[in-house]
Amino acid sequence: MYSISARSKVRRRGAVTLLAVAVSVISAKSGEHRHTVNRTLVGLASVTAALAAADVEATQRCLAVGTCREMNPLVPKSRVGAYAVEGSVMAGVVGVAYALKRHSARGWWAPLIAASGAHAVGLSLARGVSNVDNKSTWYHPRGIYCTR
Repeated sequence: MYSISARSKVRRRGAVTLLAVAVSVISAKSGEHRHTVNRTLVGLASVTAALAAADVEATQRCLAVGTCREMNPLVPKSRVGAYAVEGSVMAGVVGVAYALKRHSARGWWAPLIAASGAHAVGLSLARGVSNVDNKSTWYHPRGIYCTR
């Protein structure tokens, strides 16, 4: 069993890893087109990475208590596996957004916004389920009444 400080170190490492993946994908391609990488792209990638890390942590907390299950069949139940999958997806999303921005596509930001929205929904679902006491009935965000 981990101590509290060890758990927080794992969480910080996971969040830092996701941010590092986002920055490395952007910086690896920034030598080609310096004007493509700007504050907007880095900001949206950072928000997406932060929401992904928060989603993974909330889901892991909820799984540990046993009040939820992972809806994405590609994401394993372990924390390390979840960060590995989310980091890979994050690298792909940032790469697609960068490629679209490099080719001056109007909706280059759409993959980042879609990924942020998906993680925000996952975060709200996990938080809505994990913040419940053991004795009550609560309303699930999808419209289901749940009891424990």
